[in-house]
Amino acid sequence: MGEADRFRCILGFDGAIQVDSEGKSGGLLLLWKDWDVRVQSFSKGHIDARVVLDNGLMWRFSGFYRSPSFPNRAASWELLMRLRRVDNLPWDCGGDFNEILRSKEKQGGIYRQVLGMANFRMTIDDCDLIDVGFTNPKLTWNNRRAGENNIQERLDIFFANEVWLDQFGNVDVKHLGYNNLDHRPIVLNISGASDLYRKLSACARKLEDWSKVKFGFLGKLINTKKDELERLISRAREVGISEEIVRVEGELENMLNKEEIY
Repeated sequence: MGEADRFRCILGFDGAIQVDSEGKSGGLLLLWKDWDVRVQSFSKGHIDARVVLDNGLMWRFSGFYRSPSFPNRAASWELLMRLRRVDNLPWDCGGDFNEILRSKEKQGGIYRQVLGMANFRMTIDDCDLIDVGFTNPKLTWNNRRAGENNIQERLDIFFANEVWLDQFGNVDVKHLGYNNLDHRPIVLNISGASDLYRKLSACARKLEDWSKVKFGFLGKLINTKKDELERLISRAREVGISEEIVRVEGELENMLNKEEIY
């Protein structure tokens, strides 16, 4: 009996699939009970499954893990884009993305590169995904070091497309306690939110759609600024370029903040 089946039996689930970790990093385990779950694909960075409910409704869930190692970062976003192109079903995607959406989702440590946040946000936008939100506390990862060496970030997130949110309007994401881990477990409750929350979420999505139409030019400016920053980073060893990189990073962050407000 494999480890996934052992967990399935101990916890009383009907089915399970496991992707092994690489050392102490990564690893995915999908368990299910009372639902018709059909695994479509899996890799070191994902498990993608279709879920069929009793009423015949079919939707997708993708468990996702983004490698923090530099050579694999871009490949992770390419994987997420490939998953987006599979079909147009209601889609929920959650996991450890090893990146933050906004600078305010980090506490302590050195400053996160703006380019990394921009690439994450643009990938999520290109996948037509929306941050489902959460119930406090906000930050989900803690390096568990003391004092000034402590770093905390929001790395674990549930996203969904608009079709999924329209179908499952009553959703609630809770961030649980660390319990001696460095990541908080995050729990998505499909029927846990109030009707008011559902209406507010629907309103927020409509405002977001309006914003994209009204301020679409800002996205183009962000793309242009990203390309400029990439070119400067490729010349980082040249004299005087570091100051230019800092300047353009600041301009890009201001654009991202404006995009979030709009």
